[in-house]
Amino acid sequence: RYQACRFGQVPDQPAGLRLFTVQIPHKRLRQPPPCYLTAWDGSNFLPLRTKSCGHEVVSCLDVSESGTFLGLGTVTGSVAIYIAFSLQGVFLCGSCSCCVSGLLL
Repeated sequence: RYQACRFGQVPDQPAGLRLFTVQIPHKRLRQPPPCYLTAWDGSNFLPLRTKSCGHEVVSCLDVSESGTFLGLGTVTGSVAIYIAFSLQGVFLCGSCSCCVSGLLL
């Protein structure tokens, strides 16, 4: 089940676009399956790479204006920052205790 999607610029291609999506489990179980972050080619909509982004349910997704970073907010209040090209996690903060409903990168 898709929770969020955003288009972002490809940093080294001024006319290039990339689509980013977050898939969350359809049903929460005692041992919840992970959520996934996927980068798609914006011209033919084929997946480029997919990465597990943990077991917390993602509530929002944002792409930086330059297309370099992705931000994920979760229902438990965590915020994670990923590099858009490689989907490598660079920052995780879990200081909030309420649902993150929006991000601005």
